[in-house]
Amino acid sequence: MFDSYHDIFSKRADSYHAAMAACPNARAEEFEHAVRALSPIEHMTICDVPAGGGYLRDYVATPSEFTFVETSSYFAQRCPRDERSRVIEGSLEKLPLATDSVDCLLSLAAFHHVLDKTATLSEFARVVRPGGRVVVADVEDGTGTGRFLNEFVDEFNSMGHDGRFLDQQFYDAFDRAGLVLREVRRPDLRWRFSDELEMAAFCRRLFGLDLASDDDVIGGIRTHLGYDHNETGVAMEWQLAYVVAENPGIGGQ
Repeated sequence: MFDSYHDIFSKRADSYHAAMAACPNARAEEFEHAVRALSPIEHMTICDVPAGGGYLRDYVATPSEFTFVETSSYFAQRCPRDERSRVIEGSLEKLPLATDSVDCLLSLAAFHHVLDKTATLSEFARVVRPGGRVVVADVEDGTGTGRFLNEFVDEFNSMGHDGRFLDQQFYDAFDRAGLVLREVRRPDLRWRFSDELEMAAFCRRLFGLDLASDDDVIGGIRTHLGYDHNETGVAMEWQLAYVVAENPGIGGQ
């Protein structure tokens, strides 16, 4: 069993990135909700951690500066690199960033692989400027998405899956980390595909389902998540909580 984000994606970042390259718009709603939670304004510095392949940038229309932090060299090499972006490799629990150096920070769909959540939230609070925003978007404990990952993916990924999902202990950690929890959004969210086979192929690559057939993947999605057919293809249900917090600064509330 591989526990940490670094260990997991040092082994399967290539498969994950291949899924995102093959279906770049499948998770569009997930990223769009993240951008709404961040509420970026012009010339804001956005830290995306861990950044994967830097997919977030395509969804931020406002001119912004990006800092992509990754533990995986494979992902880091595929993040955008230009005058608006910088890419840094480092640990999530000890970010290679200066104190008060970014305006807002997003951690999307990776926090369930973070072992010490309080320490990591404390690092987020350190690098985000007073008044800045922290958004953690991830799977909550007790949801169908959590069962899909820790039951189905755990069975059909030879590396296993042991996610530590968002629970009350996680929400209580914000105060200890020096962050003020402002709201938790639970939007109606779908991943979208042209058909069931594209859905199965995407999920097999994204989740490293090397032991599963197409029928296995489609059946697992049907059992744990649900999907429906519409005029444009197939829409797969996916549940995330978007947790919005603020760094109040010294003495702030």
